Amino acid sequence: IASIIKIESDFNSRARSSVGARGLMQIMPSTGRDLAKQLKINWIGSSMLYDPAINIMLGTYYFKTLLIRYKGNTKKALTAYNWGPGRMAYLNRRGIVPKRYFTKVLRLYKKHEKTI
Repeated sequence: IASIIKIESDFNSRARSSVGARGLMQIMPSTGRDLAKQLKINWIGSSMLYDPAINIMLGTYYFKTLLIRYKGNTKKALTAYNWGPGRMAYLNRRGIVPKRYFTKVLRLYKKHEKTI
């Protein structure tokens, strides 16, 4: 999760992407709303995504659901986290697996894993 946060926002809790993803784990407001509903968190608006505790809770839960969806395949789950499950399905149908994002996250993870 720390590697995802580093790649997504460089640990900037106020980060906002050009497409509107917000916070540490760069969650889109519509995704945040849906995740909050699943976790029974009272959604009071997309500004909640700037709260580090909420953002990490939602982002971690989201990544966990993707790991389950892709049967523990971390590379696919990371790709879906970055591209979204809809676009991931489209890419899979065409036999395309973008490698840049998951490679960056896993490389960072392995670098830090050695220091622990």
